Amino acid sequence: GAEKVADVGLIPAPIIKSVEIISGSPQVGKLTTLKVDAVDPSGQRLTFRCLGAPPSTTSETSIVSFPPIKFAGLHKIKIWVMNEDRIVSSVEKEVSF
Repeated sequence: GAEKVADVGLIPAPIIKSVEIISGSPQVGKLTTLKVDAVDPSGQRLTFRCLGAPPSTTSETSIVSFPPIKFAGLHKIKIWVMNEDRIVSSVEKEVSF
């Protein structure tokens, strides 16, 4: 069975150190690949998710792709990192297409 925790604040959340674009410069209509540097203080396996334009993408590795953008401009990309206890940390990155 699942353990019960009286104070969810006692469960350490994943720590997102950095997010960088590794697929060159973002372009309209192209997939953008990001590298997320994150760790879990309790050593749990992490899942990575990139949100901002449908569909969102989920990855079991620190390399996550952002779906193609259909129009130019400044976009906010939200990156979620979740551990096995389903505790999530998130960060937003502004990207200009």
